[in-house]
Amino acid sequence: MQRNHGGRAVIIGAGRVGSHCALGLITDNTVDEVVLIDQNNAFAVSQAIDLADYSTGIWSDVTVRAGSYQDCDRADVILVAAGRGRRPGETRLQLLNDTLVVLDDIATKIHETSFNGVVVCITNPVDIATEYLTRKLDLAPGQVFGTGTALDTIRLERVLARETGVDRSQVRGLVMGEHGDSSFVAWSHVTVGGANIHELRDANITDLFAADREKILHEVHTTGSDIISGKGCTEFGIAILVSNIVRAIMNRNALMTPLSMHLDGQYGEKDISTGVPCVIDKWGRAHVLEMELTEHETELMRASCEVLRAHMVGVL
Repeated sequence: MQRNHGGRAVIIGAGRVGSHCALGLITDNTVDEVVLIDQNNAFAVSQAIDLADYSTGIWSDVTVRAGSYQDCDRADVILVAAGRGRRPGETRLQLLNDTLVVLDDIATKIHETSFNGVVVCITNPVDIATEYLTRKLDLAPGQVFGTGTALDTIRLERVLARETGVDRSQVRGLVMGEHGDSSFVAWSHVTVGGANIHELRDANITDLFAADREKILHEVHTTGSDIISGKGCTEFGIAILVSNIVRAIMNRNALMTPLSMHLDGQYGEKDISTGVPCVIDKWGRAHVLEMELTEHETELMRASCEVLRAHMVGVL
């Protein structure tokens, strides 16, 4: 894939998520350089060499190396993937105290550099982590955002395609709110081939959407924990999402996707980051896309934000 210009991506946290994000950027030839930063520098060095072998094996020109926070000075994008993963049976919100310790150190070190690019937060709980970085970093609106409910949304689309028998490429979904158990499906914006599901139902074309919505939402909520129970972490789905986001940033191609964004009145919420539809513009900055929700969806949005606020008390 040809890119319009070169660039540098710094990945903070060289574990399974961070390394697979690096793999995606190398495969897509999205940037000129990927720099890995990790508390364990020897680990980052080893990951970088292994990834450099992969880069060479696919004849990619992307340079991969371990580095330091000084490399943020000329970075276009920073991916924050540091912090411990969930344990089996643990919710993302239970990671909060450990995550804030890690983020405090990261934010301080980024702030000491001359970085003026885009920060993409992957670390969980991603909504509160995104809000924390938004408040700590002296960057313009839209330069800090999290992956939010983007992963929940592709899980929804996968499950919908399976349950209805519709080709996966024809299904478009939207999950909003917390990247966690209080997220909800904005069914009023679910489409098949561009047609809203309500239009299809009203036309009595098919019973494609006889599938149990509560069952579908439950699977969206539990997919992550099921993966963790089986293999210890999630890594591939989030990596492709991050690769798509960075490609949009670097190639100056607008992208619409759910992200965790700081809200300043949109959807009736303020001083909180949560999953909402967004547009990444040609300058790489994200903007909230305020879509009309039903009264029930608005109530679900409010309830999800209240869950996040309850956990933010005393820490933000």
